[in-house]
Amino acid sequence: MRWLRNPKKLIIGGLLTAVGLYFVYRVRAVLPPFIFALAFTYILGPPVNGLTRRGLNRTAAILLVYLVGAAMLALAGTFAWPALVRETAAFVEGLPRHTAGIEQFLEDLSRRYQRTPLPEGVRLIIDEHLRRAEQFLISTLRSAAGAVIDVVSQAANLILAPILAFFFLRDAGGLTRRVEAYVPAPYQGQVLGLLAEIDAVLRNFVFGRLVVALLVGLLSAAGLALIGVEYALVLGAIAGICDLIPFFGPFIGAVPAVILAGLKSTTALLLVVILFVIVQQIEAQVLAPLILSETVGLHPVAVIFALLAGGHLYGLWGVLLAVPVAAVLRLLLRRLYLYLVEQ
Repeated sequence: MRWLRNPKKLIIGGLLTAVGLYFVYRVRAVLPPFIFALAFTYILGPPVNGLTRRGLNRTAAILLVYLVGAAMLALAGTFAWPALVRETAAFVEGLPRHTAGIEQFLEDLSRRYQRTPLPEGVRLIIDEHLRRAEQFLISTLRSAAGAVIDVVSQAANLILAPILAFFFLRDAGGLTRRVEAYVPAPYQGQVLGLLAEIDAVLRNFVFGRLVVALLVGLLSAAGLALIGVEYALVLGAIAGICDLIPFFGPFIGAVPAVILAGLKSTTALLLVVILFVIVQQIEAQVLAPLILSETVGLHPVAVIFALLAGGHLYGLWGVLLAVPVAAVLRLLLRRLYLYLVEQ
């Protein structure tokens, strides 16, 4: 290949990529406010751009959107936030009771099948699967509670995020000007094209996925409340957060609600299962086609690998950020490869 004749470019490109990734890794502790600010930027960008196109000064448009957003948050905070905090505390406090209920259910199930004549080998296999099921159900409830607490604990980062987002929103077009000022003319088209691709991927994932996840969470919470399941707000929040995870998220988000409904009654269990099937159909057939404009361009195997790697390295946040980070890295590596091939 042509770029092998000039390995210096390959070495420099690889070193720059490694240094950039290492720097991000070293400063990862200070990234959450900037991640929240980026999310705010993509969420508030469309209404700000719409007001700007109608002739309003950009700073005034940002302040107006902030004012409307603050009013909506204040309204939600007055009614929803205290209830969510109360339910989260009650959910955590009730974990021992729910854990005992799961253990009792599995013990009853074990006693029933003990009376059934089975070969010893089959019985050993069933015993092992019952132990695994018990561990999975208990760990799922605890993980769900931990995930909600982790997300709520990051609320402090939301204080700085709107300030950073204000500057990001006000400086729209500034990145293009900086590229034109500092990047040599022959490379400006490539750099701007790469930035446009990254912006499209992040806009779709951040704005689209967050809006869809929010609606899924609201629908799930409302349905659970109508069914009469405990902790409807917490379980709806879990369903919404997990919906950000491709492929597995909807199933993971439904597990805590299904478990708690099953402990209540068989009827509640069936209703909750039907509810989540309906919510997922609404998401797949209505919400996603209307809100999500494009995919992130990753093969399903790459998505699964990114999710597993992100979860292994950084837990919940790693899973939530794995797909957009992988999509951006794919764009960077693809551009780097094309640049090296063309040289």
